[in-house]
Amino acid sequence: MPYAPLNTECKQYGCRNSKTGRSSYCIEHGGGVTETGKANTKLYNQQAWDKIRARQLSKQPLCARCQHEGKVTAATTVDHVFPHRRDATKFRLNLFQSLCVACHTIKGQDERKGIYNYYTAHKIIQYADYDYARLLGIV
Repeated sequence: MPYAPLNTECKQYGCRNSKTGRSSYCIEHGGGVTETGKANTKLYNQQAWDKIRARQLSKQPLCARCQHEGKVTAATTVDHVFPHRRDATKFRLNLFQSLCVACHTIKGQDERKGIYNYYTAHKIIQYADYDYARLLGIV
């Protein structure tokens, strides 16, 4: 019976090295752990984040975006509505929402355009960078 290839090689044309676990490329072609990745790992591996995540998922166990669309999907990801960009204050003090992995990916695509979506049962609220301080009462 035929099987799908494992795709364990670097996706750089002509490279035969093994790809890394985090990327489609080998270390030589940029597939290694980056400084940004190390900084994010440091933030997410804190006990404070575990508490924030557990509290959010117990408060809102279903994906907010799916609920907005009339679907029922278990949430597995806690999303920072405003990207923290490795700022410890924005990481802990933020507007959070529960999302499934697929919806978190879609939200990330809008985020790269500077649109930060917050999903409610009745509407989608779109925020921008300047809304962070106003919304959370930070001077």
